[in-house]
Amino acid sequence: MTIGKRIMVGLDFTILDKELITYTAFLSSILLPEKIYFIHVSKTLDIPKQIWKEFPYNNTPKDELLKERMQSLTEKYFPDYQSFDVDFDVLEGSPLKELAHWVSVKNIDLLIVGQKKELKGNGILPQQLTRQIPCNILFIPEKNALQLNQIFVPIDFSEISEIALEQSLKLIHNNPDASIYCQHIYYVPKGYYYSAQGEQEMKRLFGRHYASQYNQFVDKFDLNGTDLKPLLTYGKDQDLSMVALDTARNYDTDLMIIGAKGKTWFDRLMVGSFTEKLLQINKEIPMLVIK
Repeated sequence: MTIGKRIMVGLDFTILDKELITYTAFLSSILLPEKIYFIHVSKTLDIPKQIWKEFPYNNTPKDELLKERMQSLTEKYFPDYQSFDVDFDVLEGSPLKELAHWVSVKNIDLLIVGQKKELKGNGILPQQLTRQIPCNILFIPEKNALQLNQIFVPIDFSEISEIALEQSLKLIHNNPDASIYCQHIYYVPKGYYYSAQGEQEMKRLFGRHYASQYNQFVDKFDLNGTDLKPLLTYGKDQDLSMVALDTARNYDTDLMIIGAKGKTWFDRLMVGSFTEKLLQINKEIPMLVIK
């Protein structure tokens, strides 16, 4: 699976656009995309007639004004954007509906959007995007480092986890100093033990089982010397998404890569909930959601 050959970047004319364009420039130097679309969706492009009367000298249509502004921002924060095939589009309508439509029309494999923490502005909720946008989505926070030295990948040994790890390996293939942290969070279901001693014994058995699963999982990949670090974490009575985020913070993560679906129907339900919760609480680390 190839990610990042056809990229769409959603801009909304807030300060966050600087981060989005700068990160797109950084990522493009690694992914070498074939096409990049910078897009803005406005609920309406109509300009009241009264405005035209008061400013008759400026009769440029709104979409053209916004397109010029997008291009100006891109020239400032992505100086060599002309080395790539880049288009600027201004659309009218529901932002979520238009994004979903044009992602499909343009055969986009990576949508890059902002993840707001404190900036003002009405954006689309990340959970809405992950549910309705069919392609991979990269959420960029208000502040981030332009580096990929530490990548964090929560895994459940599913096919989507394989894709997530595969993409992380591709992203750092030219960076010998990079590390990938693969975390599997497990717990012992209630009813498997009746005492603290029994819990410790079951924890040991489950841990050994998942260690074996991890080895089988990574044996599928040609690591080629990649520094891949396994993290098997016992998550009893804890919010699993919070456990993952705390772990990512502890390892100074530059990018999180996570699958949007799990292995079984129950896994898909749990992983979907896990991913959405992680999007809710993570406002500081860039996060790539694999579809």
